[in-house]
Amino acid sequence: MIFRMTLDEFHTDKSRIVLNNDGAVIIMFFYSISFHMGLVKEVVYQATITTAESKETYVGLTATEFKTRWRNHQMSFKHESKRNDTELSKHLWRLKDEKKDFAISWKILAKAKSYSNLTKRCNLCNTEKFYILYKPDMATLNRRNELVSTCRHRRKFLVKFNRILNDQS
Repeated sequence: MIFRMTLDEFHTDKSRIVLNNDGAVIIMFFYSISFHMGLVKEVVYQATITTAESKETYVGLTATEFKTRWRNHQMSFKHESKRNDTELSKHLWRLKDEKKDFAISWKILAKAKSYSNLTKRCNLCNTEKFYILYKPDMATLNRRNELVSTCRHRRKFLVKFNRILNDQS
């Protein structure tokens, strides 16, 4: 069963979203962003963008619920001011500019713990880097400079950032 509706009319999370070049959204019902997938935290995920000519993949991570990260991606696909937020959104906006139809599917690749002050490592960031480095076919849109970036999850354990946050409260 396929329904056509605009992004504003979309209210279900149990579907596969296909955006076409005229801004309409095609909803294909199956459990892609299902209840259990949406509420899971600390995951590495993959988005697959399929066009008539090609298939590109993007690997990302989230320490928050996957559903929250997925919604942020959806915002970057909808609002042109956010078109450069990620390599995924840049690619989708290029496809939109070229007026090409595309489909996006999502899956969870791995679950890993974010930075721990006890272990002094972020398995979440390391897992994402593993997929980008050792499985490049699963991350064709990712840039290699992501491999040298520092862990953003470590910030909450640094004293100077905690003091600044506490002073603002």
